[in-house]
Amino acid sequence: MKRGLLKYGFTAVIGLAIVLLLFGLKNGFTGGEVQAIMRDLSDGFFVAGVVIAGLAALGWAGGEGSFDGIRFASKYLVQSLFYFAMKDKKFETYGEYKEKRSERPKPKVLPYFIIGVVFILIAVIFLILYYKI
Repeated sequence: MKRGLLKYGFTAVIGLAIVLLLFGLKNGFTGGEVQAIMRDLSDGFFVAGVVIAGLAALGWAGGEGSFDGIRFASKYLVQSLFYFAMKDKKFETYGEYKEKRSERPKPKVLPYFIIGVVFILIAVIFLILYYKI
């Protein structure tokens, strides 16, 4: 339970750091019109949400095996380049590599995806406030 909350908390802190960075880059801390502040907060939360949810989606795709071919090719390339040092080593086939990779546990990315979606929803709320004010 505590570990799960730590994932949510750490991801939220990283997201808020992105929001504050973008808000500061747009001179949001200097004051100004309320409408401009709502726009800048909406931009910050949207970018943070898309980055976090996008990284979670990439983690999920990688866990499902989408990048196994690229990993295998890169590993095989490095082994081929240094073949002289590994003459006695038997190289595994792609089938053996896929089987070994499928035995590994899949990454749990749901907490990160949920935080990303929450940040996007907060951005939508600020966007609605931007158009209402």
